[in-house]
Amino acid sequence: MAEPTPNQQIAPAARAGKQVFISYSHTPEENAAFVRNLAGRLTTAGFSVWLDEEQIAGGDYGEQILTAARQSEAAVFVVTERWTRRPWTRHELKLFGDRSNAGEDVRLVVLGREKVDYGALGPYLSPLLRIDWQPDDDDADARFWQIFCGIERETPGPRRDWAAKGRAIAEWGAQPDRARKEAPRVRPARTTERTASLSIAGEGQPVELVSSGADLFVVTDRGEWIGMTETGLLAPLPRLANALAWIEDTAGKLVVGTCDSMLACLQRDCWDYWRLAAPALSLCNVADRLYAGTVSGAVMHIANAKAEIFCRQREAVVALAAAGEDVLYTLGAQGQLGRVALDGSRTGETRWADATDLGRPFGFFPAVDIQRVGLFSATRLGFVEAATDRVRVAPLQIEDGVREVLFLGAGRWPFAIMTDAGKMFLASAELDRLQPAPLPPQAWVMGCCRAAGSALAAAWTREGRLYVIEKIDAAPRCAVEGGVMMAAPLHGARALAVLTTGAAGDLSMRMVPP
Repeated sequence: MAEPTPNQQIAPAARAGKQVFISYSHTPEENAAFVRNLAGRLTTAGFSVWLDEEQIAGGDYGEQILTAARQSEAAVFVVTERWTRRPWTRHELKLFGDRSNAGEDVRLVVLGREKVDYGALGPYLSPLLRIDWQPDDDDADARFWQIFCGIERETPGPRRDWAAKGRAIAEWGAQPDRARKEAPRVRPARTTERTASLSIAGEGQPVELVSSGADLFVVTDRGEWIGMTETGLLAPLPRLANALAWIEDTAGKLVVGTCDSMLACLQRDCWDYWRLAAPALSLCNVADRLYAGTVSGAVMHIANAKAEIFCRQREAVVALAAAGEDVLYTLGAQGQLGRVALDGSRTGETRWADATDLGRPFGFFPAVDIQRVGLFSATRLGFVEAATDRVRVAPLQIEDGVREVLFLGAGRWPFAIMTDAGKMFLASAELDRLQPAPLPPQAWVMGCCRAAGSALAAAWTREGRLYVIEKIDAAPRCAVEGGVMMAAPLHGARALAVLTTGAAGDLSMRMVPP
């Protein structure tokens, strides 16, 4: 019998999908970003996470909070100084405290992000499990394991194993209970690869694949940018602070926004740095201009190695999108949609657009028509028409929650939609038709990308397989059988670069032909 992998040894039993309520402060944006990351980890671990910015759709805010608190089987209180001063967070704490005092089996975890006086918060926090996770704590996997055990009321075990156990759950999760269905026939993988595998040596865990020109970079959680081509590794780059956004500018150079309020522009084998007023959460090219949206709400124009404030928004700018060469759309952290005309002036004026029919928008995606911008919320999708600023909501509704919308190119099925439940759909250009991707029913999709050659898309699943979808009505091709962490198309779609991990945790890059 084969020895189990490390992840198999420490993966927990299947979870029943407990609903976990997260109580936190939306400001500063760094705290909200931390909570979103935590929510993603908990979702991967098999929990159903209730986060107000994702679940509240207007109406009676208090009633929706009360309903969620009653229905949740666990709660995580992310405690900061600002959290202690918010009336609503104190109210949320009382709701769960009253349930616990009444004898209900509700699991409560206090996650300390700042030093606060817990005694001043009343009797509710004192008997609860408290975990200290300060912003400068670099052992995130160990802290996540403590949270997981607190929710499950399990003992965390030896401290030396915490990081490995937390990392395994955050990466692979607990397999949900699912009804077994007859899986469609999957074509076998092709055996030939364009190049031999490239061995990658890095200290951190990969978090992203970033394509720039003919090169591809593996980005790790330790700030490493490990570059490679189809034939070998590039010279090591100096490390960056945590990357928040990146883009290839109009000159073809990679630009990265970091959490230390810098823009880093790649110049061969080194970085040039530009100082910003605040960390950039979003970047966008418009014609020959580069714009950055920041945590402070400023939209900055980047030119000649200088950053100047172009306009200011009411809240942190989490996304930017261009409609043609004359209009820039901004999206705030609370869903405010702004329109800025680009008329050549040094400063711009924002006109606000109404997106309430869509719900609270979370992000943009490219549309087939350049005079439109795609926009999505937790369950709805639509377009912003640049000529009128009218938001047209598509008739489709994604009940499982929209995680990401990917533009595959101007074809019959130009959009891939991934959901919080690990499902993948293909959508028509007008978003009026939705088709499930032809993947095996047990596949839990972790990510997808544009495919090389004539295929529609490539998707990788939680069990580590890579599928290439070539036709909407045909079984997918299983291109890699296991160990897949993520994939990205190489420049010119000559091949798919696939990052894989072995049983010993070693990383390698494989080039899969179209």
